[in-house]
Amino acid sequence: MNFCRLLFGCAILFAIAGCIVVGITIGQFDRQLPDYQQLGHYQPAIMTRIHSGDGRLLAEFAAERRVFVPFEAIPKRVVSSFLSAEDKNFYGHHGIDLLSILRAALTDVGRLNASRRPVGASTITQQVAKNMLLTNEISIKRKIKEILLASRIEASLPKERILELYLNEIYLGSGAYGVTAAGLTYFNKSLDELTLGEAAFLASLPKAPNRYNPRRHPQTAKARRDWVLDRMAEDGVAAQEEVSEAEALPLEPRHRRATEEVRAPYFAEEVRRELLARYGEKLVYGSGLSVRTSLDAGLQAAADEALRAGLIRYERGHGGWRGPVDHIDPKGNWERRLAKVPVPAVATDIGWQLAVVTRSDRDGATIGLKGGATGRIPFSDMHWARPRRNNGSFGSYPRTAADVVKPGDVVMVEPTKRRLEERRSVARRQHPMHCVKCRRYRARSSPWTRTAVGCSRSVAGSVSRSASSTAPLKPNGNQDRRSSRLYT
Repeated sequence: MNFCRLLFGCAILFAIAGCIVVGITIGQFDRQLPDYQQLGHYQPAIMTRIHSGDGRLLAEFAAERRVFVPFEAIPKRVVSSFLSAEDKNFYGHHGIDLLSILRAALTDVGRLNASRRPVGASTITQQVAKNMLLTNEISIKRKIKEILLASRIEASLPKERILELYLNEIYLGSGAYGVTAAGLTYFNKSLDELTLGEAAFLASLPKAPNRYNPRRHPQTAKARRDWVLDRMAEDGVAAQEEVSEAEALPLEPRHRRATEEVRAPYFAEEVRRELLARYGEKLVYGSGLSVRTSLDAGLQAAADEALRAGLIRYERGHGGWRGPVDHIDPKGNWERRLAKVPVPAVATDIGWQLAVVTRSDRDGATIGLKGGATGRIPFSDMHWARPRRNNGSFGSYPRTAADVVKPGDVVMVEPTKRRLEERRSVARRQHPMHCVKCRRYRARSSPWTRTAVGCSRSVAGSVSRSASSTAPLKPNGNQDRRSSRLYT
């Protein structure tokens, strides 16, 4: 009997000592915690958008690509998918899920010798604390801080506000922060347009955005999406019929269409520098400024074209023909070999294409382009191509196309003006048996990668704050329908 009393007394002493140790530890960590009250009036970083004089998009500047939406505007299926994937007991706990922590601890003990990342069992509130107030350090110290912060956040903020912060701040891969930016990035859709399967895929990303990238790992991404769908069915937030239909569909990411915008990178850079000088980095990269400049898109395009044409004329007279970009076997499946040739930066910037010479004769050269299309470069567009020798001198002007290019040469070409094609279309209708069927191109030769045109002080106009949005883009016209020109 005395032994039992002694044992009971020791247990009480140990319990008291444990509570004292825990209290002291919590007190020490509590003094090191960041200010969680800031989450109550948190303002997200929103991108700044620059517009031309006619209102078209010129550039976007942001530290994080995000479109912030309030909780009320997020569809229920998106919220439900994240709760099923990350924290199904979110509305039942106060920041900490003890059962999940115990389950994760038992799992980690069983994997001690596996050298794998520990299972965290973090609730959504804990993830908000980690992502917005702490670091990604893997340590017991950080975990204790995370738990303490989660309990305090739950006591000071409503559940809906916590979810709003989480769904707008979480990184979901491919440069997208928050569910709205992710929906646009992966599916080119707003949140209310997402299907059940697409919402479930977004909910699968927080654990490992790069691992579940649908473009690089389609099978792994689909398996993770289906797992989230099954969890939604188990939690009763989605009907089994809907889940089965969603799982039967392939996971198909859609590229965002090119936005209707003005291309003037040097002008946009000058605008950025002036904004930084006026307002500072914090406002420019995080306050959602909307800037209207005096850029005239038509004049900018004309200036670009004039400068580029002048550079090309100068290069022809002083640089000569610098030879082909590469050389491949023109026989057989030349399309595959042409596709492996890296495209020079100059071609990408201004719309020139790579082509392989399949035959050259006195009057011109026949070329093949990506996709199997064919064309022809007339000798009249090659007469300028004097070869440039190693000592800087020039050879004589070519007499035939064979003096410039040979079968297998890979060159940069540009379609000729549309009006030439229109005249040829009229000729085809009038004399269909006498028209050449292949399209006409010009060869190009230029060491410059891009042109720098634009007034450096045309930042006139208004500057205002606005939430960012991504405007849908119109696809470019098919250049292969025009005649084209030879560039080096």
